[in-house]
Amino acid sequence: METAAITRSPQRAYGRISEAITAPGPWLVVAPHEDDLVLGVGLTVQRAREAGIAIEVVVVSDGRFGYTREADAAGIVAKRRTEMEVSCRILGLDPTRIHWLGFPDGDLPGQQGVRRRADGTCTGIAWELTRVLRQVRPGVVFGPTPTDLHPDHRAVASELDIACFHASGEIWLDLGKPITLPVRWDYAVYCPFAGEPEVQVRGDGALFQRKLEAIAAFASQTQITALVAAQRAGGPVEHLKLVTWKGYDVSETAKLFSFTACSTNESDNGYARDCRRTEQLAAAWSATAWAPLVAWISAARTTPVLFVAEGSSGLIPCSWALNLARRWHVPGLHFLGGREAQTLDLKGWRVVALSNSGRTREVIELLHANPTVPALAITGVAGGPLGALGQAHRVLLDEPEEAVAATVSVVAQALIMAQAVAAAAGQPCPLADIRQSLAQVLQSPVPAAAAAAIAGAKRIWWAGDSTGVAAELALKTVEVAGIVGIHLPGTLLLHGVEEVFAEGDVVVAIDPPAIDRPAIDKLIRQATPAKVIILGTADGEWPLTDLGVWGAPARLAAGWRLLGHLAALRGRDPAKPQRARKVGNPMPGMSAAG
Repeated sequence: METAAITRSPQRAYGRISEAITAPGPWLVVAPHEDDLVLGVGLTVQRAREAGIAIEVVVVSDGRFGYTREADAAGIVAKRRTEMEVSCRILGLDPTRIHWLGFPDGDLPGQQGVRRRADGTCTGIAWELTRVLRQVRPGVVFGPTPTDLHPDHRAVASELDIACFHASGEIWLDLGKPITLPVRWDYAVYCPFAGEPEVQVRGDGALFQRKLEAIAAFASQTQITALVAAQRAGGPVEHLKLVTWKGYDVSETAKLFSFTACSTNESDNGYARDCRRTEQLAAAWSATAWAPLVAWISAARTTPVLFVAEGSSGLIPCSWALNLARRWHVPGLHFLGGREAQTLDLKGWRVVALSNSGRTREVIELLHANPTVPALAITGVAGGPLGALGQAHRVLLDEPEEAVAATVSVVAQALIMAQAVAAAAGQPCPLADIRQSLAQVLQSPVPAAAAAAIAGAKRIWWAGDSTGVAAELALKTVEVAGIVGIHLPGTLLLHGVEEVFAEGDVVVAIDPPAIDRPAIDKLIRQATPAKVIILGTADGEWPLTDLGVWGAPARLAAGWRLLGHLAALRGRDPAKPQRARKVGNPMPGMSAAG
């Protein structure tokens, strides 16, 4: 037999799931009408009672309009009250712990707020709910979703929210001492939630049968047979949605009017702040390359060096470093992911291990499997076991990034790698020019032509050279904008992929050679529904300063800006994707957050 359980949605990581079952009692269930409790949370309250949690109930209306025929109207209030008590007993609830507010059924919107009677006493749904909240002092409160079609349900949802606020504040102290703000959940009766619910409650056969019997107890409601049938068809499942409140913060709103905070529909969020930090990072970057890394790269002709990384740590830092090494004829450098590297005999090699978090599983397992192979560790932040596995360890950031998508740490890893290759090759690293090009991208509005082209994108195809910029932006498209991002290396853009371009496709060509521009215009811009953004070249939708081989950071930042703009248009917080984690594959036993 299936046991009762409460689980989180498999589609999202919420982190507050335990509060639905472990928060201290009593719990308070607020029902606009008598039968709403069993319809919305009949399984949930049984599960809580099994856990020994005390539950109290508020019935807001008197049910006076719940009759089928006018002849039944006179006795319907008393009958529904009796039915409610029977229903509660079936669910294991104590009928003496029901708080009857008695407001007129069908007119709860007219009873909102607080008003003073002729005798000087006060009434109103918010007033009465505040009184009950301070009396019961619940740890968890349940109420109807505000999206329900029934106006009584919407009124109760709103009044319950404000009553929780009042009950936890220094107001109406004659009603009792302020309470700690309870955990607040919505349940659904007739209509779905406004967004995805966080919690699924499942019950076994016995719990489900009792819920159906408790619904059937409302025999005066002639439509009850249809409700029982609907519940039976849905099965032993209920859902809950967490309610959160955020007070107005004038400082947060003020940021919307700051030129450097946002531009052209971009919002100031953790992702945008991380992007802007890269300018500060470049400004503070030391002109001296990391000596251990320079020494190894300089000796790679006789002792080859393998860069090992996963995800963003490899796509830009390692790819760009290898691109520069090929240009300057620096031999002996290679790049692989951790899993493929484990298939090699690394005797006689040196390994440079990169990880934003220092906890990337594939990289750590490679070093554990090859304890005699010399290794250098480069991590975005301190902590994690990777640093202890290297002969030398370089931490690049003073504090973690805010967003899931890596940005500052990617540029930091790219700079330390590129700078070391340049030093080994006897080439200058133009840090001032890199910083200036980043500032140009990060402080200017997204050009109107590029913004118009990216709007409405359903898939983005990033075409670019072997620096890793296009590959990294394909990954960022998934994390930041929540749509498909596809990498087209080299000139693959011109070798048949136009066959699948459709409405909603956007092609971003990064620094395409001038000789290929006519073909891009003819084969894609003119012959397919896809929109095209030429990024980098002087006559494109987003022209950028030409720094030659050192232009990768600015091109990357421009891609970030396009994705941040698109995320804002899609109503998405780019700092907090629904499913993606900061650490893609952490070592077992380690959190994937942060």
